[in-house]
Amino acid sequence: MHKRTKVAVYDFANNKIPGQEPKEAGYWRDVGDSTPTTTATWTWLAVDPKLSLYNSWWPIYTAPNPTRRPRSSSSPTRGRPRRPRHRLAGERRLHHLRGRVDRSVISPNVRINSYADVSESILFEGVKVGRRARIRRAIIDKYVDIPAGVEIGYDPEEDSKRFSVSPKGIVIVPKGMRLSG
Repeated sequence: MHKRTKVAVYDFANNKIPGQEPKEAGYWRDVGDSTPTTTATWTWLAVDPKLSLYNSWWPIYTAPNPTRRPRSSSSPTRGRPRRPRHRLAGERRLHHLRGRVDRSVISPNVRINSYADVSESILFEGVKVGRRARIRRAIIDKYVDIPAGVEIGYDPEEDSKRFSVSPKGIVIVPKGMRLSG
């Protein structure tokens, strides 16, 4: 015997938001696990993304936000050449973004020390990246301290000994993990 279950459908093609560009009509992504979430995030970081997260009319339900999200396309560094950057940053104050950040999402209260390099990654709240650490294609969950000089996302064999690695090579560091340098 089959049970009957009610289901609901939302037609994203009919989703009309003021200020939306024609290319954004019907935009939808399934972000049920780390790979599509990361892919969607990197899509939003494009210079001209298919979906703009900066439309103030978008109904994104979260804690109240008195300011718009900061966005940086380049950043000067003392005594070092200017490097192009693309990042989305959280709403609250970001502490000590002194390293290089490229195509990444940086949450509130993240510390990236001098000469650290973060690319194509998502860093959640409270992450600390030590001096000269290198992170590539990784999701670092909340409150992880990455010691100076540590590399994540550069050696798949070493990464798979310490972390989960998705089939597409995205390294996932769990919440609060303690790493040694």
